[in-house]
Amino acid sequence: MSEMPSAEVPPDADERRSAPPIVCYRVDQLPTVDVDALNLALADSLVVDEVLVPPRDARVVPVSAGQSFRIT
Repeated sequence: MSEMPSAEVPPDADERRSAPPIVCYRVDQLPTVDVDALNLALADSLVVDEVLVPPRDARVVPVSAGQSFRIT
């Protein structure tokens, strides 16, 4: 993966990172996942990259047509 341009770090970045997370949805209202269907769809998939995103930070991940990505 090519290096993505980065933005300037704001002066209060450490303060932002130490703030408690804000949940913007209720976990009990999330839809259920058909794990068997997901595993079947991913059975022949190939991991081409992994990106670690620290708390209170962001990353850009290019995804080409026909590819999928997973957030864990």
